[in-house]
Amino acid sequence: MERSNQHQSDRKQAKRPPRRPYRRPQISNSALFESLALACADTGPLCVGAPPS
Repeated sequence: MERSNQHQSDRKQAKRPPRRPYRRPQISNSALFESLALACADTGPLCVGAPPS
C-alpha cells in the first residue's frame, strides 16, 4: 500500500503544468540559437564562455 501511495504522489507532481508555456520558449530559443550560431562563427573562442541559454 505504501509503495502505491508514493507512486500516486509522484504522478500528481508530474501532472502539474509547467509555469512557463513550452511553445513560446521553443520559438524564441530557436531564434536565439540561430543568432548565437552566427555570433559564435564571428567571435570564435568567446562563444565558449557564453552560456548556452
